[in-house]
Amino acid sequence: FPESVESIEYGEYLFEIADDSNVNLASLKFPKPADKKVGAVTYSVVSLSLPVSGALSDIFDFIDILRTDERFASTEVTGINIDMGGGETSAIIKVNIYGYKG
Repeated sequence: FPESVESIEYGEYLFEIADDSNVNLASLKFPKPADKKVGAVTYSVVSLSLPVSGALSDIFDFIDILRTDERFASTEVTGINIDMGGGETSAIIKVNIYGYKG
């Protein structure tokens, strides 16, 4: 786990992955991290909603990279909402990024 979750760093990574996956990442808001205690360990957690659009297979590629890219090893995909109406496929992908507080 990283010691902290730097919004600039992760933002750059997310836009890079979106570009590599041929999806459009519409916006990115990084909220203040929240503490989450699991046993004796406290993690810093940033919860994000990632609005993407593109071909369905490209959206799945984006999700797959989030789950397998080593830069996101401490990231958990918590929800996916896909909308295939209106001629364009879009999705809201919810993720939690964990940092180790010690």
